[in-house]
Amino acid sequence: MPVRNIDTKFCRSFANYLLRNVSEGSTRTYLQAFHSILHEACRRRWLLYDPMPPLSQLVPARTNLNRTYLEAYELQQLIKTPCSNKCVSDAFLFSCYTGLRLSDVETLKRRHIVTVGQRHFIVKRQVKTRHEVRIPLMEAAYQILMDQPTTNHMDSTFFHLPCRRTIKSYLDKWCVDAGIGKHVTFHVSRHTYATLLIASGTDIFVVSKLCGHTNVKTTQIYADVIDRRRTQAVDQLESMLSVVASGCPRTPLP
Repeated sequence: MPVRNIDTKFCRSFANYLLRNVSEGSTRTYLQAFHSILHEACRRRWLLYDPMPPLSQLVPARTNLNRTYLEAYELQQLIKTPCSNKCVSDAFLFSCYTGLRLSDVETLKRRHIVTVGQRHFIVKRQVKTRHEVRIPLMEAAYQILMDQPTTNHMDSTFFHLPCRRTIKSYLDKWCVDAGIGKHVTFHVSRHTYATLLIASGTDIFVVSKLCGHTNVKTTQIYADVIDRRRTQAVDQLESMLSVVASGCPRTPLP
């Protein structure tokens, strides 16, 4: 497509296409990159003007900062429930223990596992951001790696997963069998890792480094989730105490 044919209508159509096929965050990333290209085209006078509307007009404002994640007891339910594809369940649990994205789990190789003293680490450049992460492996995560049928070659991958749609199908059935009513995608494992770390009292900047976030504001979303939970708990307690104070029978906390 000739650059000169790119107009505002095309930019809006492209944005709508992205919103239908990828996440809101990815849409913003793609559009920002595309805008940089258009800006360069204008600089070189391949375009007479910048045809792209402001990003705020192309992508809806972020009104919902909720992140679906698994509580610790829900994670235990999954661990106890057999999955019809063990590689999928192992990879998902491994991501819950490490916070790795699916793309990084799929490309995790033996050379990415570094041993320092008695401790094992993942040292890997992320597929999405190209930033390197250094993640200490808990014993459960390391055991999952050791259970994978792979060779000893340093460039051999640990997980041999099916396509994304098939992964989703296995995850859906696994969660139903485990009695979990949430909509669980593979990325929920990463949300679970970050949220449980913050809930355990880990400093937000440490969580940001472990997750490989390029901006601590991304990590702040998980802290906000925990704050809302704490606020709701206090509100519930306040409601119960007000009922007791009024002489009404005690009502149990939900």
